[in-house]
Amino acid sequence: MRYALPMSAADEALDLSQLLAAFGEIDDDVREMMQIFIETTEPMLGELAEKIAARDQPGVEDLAHSAKGAARSAGARAMATACEAVEKAAEAGDWAG
Repeated sequence: MRYALPMSAADEALDLSQLLAAFGEIDDDVREMMQIFIETTEPMLGELAEKIAARDQPGVEDLAHSAKGAARSAGARAMATACEAVEKAAEAGDWAG
């Protein structure tokens, strides 16, 4: 069973309109915030991959949920969508999904 949510061609990896609505402009502070997002979520995604390989259902659910929230906050829609699919697959015990 697949858990990916459909994305249209208009969807982007990063929703700049969300960042602009929140901050008014993409300035050095926003760029710094995005760098922190990258630095903090990159290790989380590595750990998530390890939990998936180990079939650690609670670990996968927790990390996928956390990464999804971080991605949504940063406007990283594609990443949030992927994390949500992983979270739902883990909840269902669907390791192939």
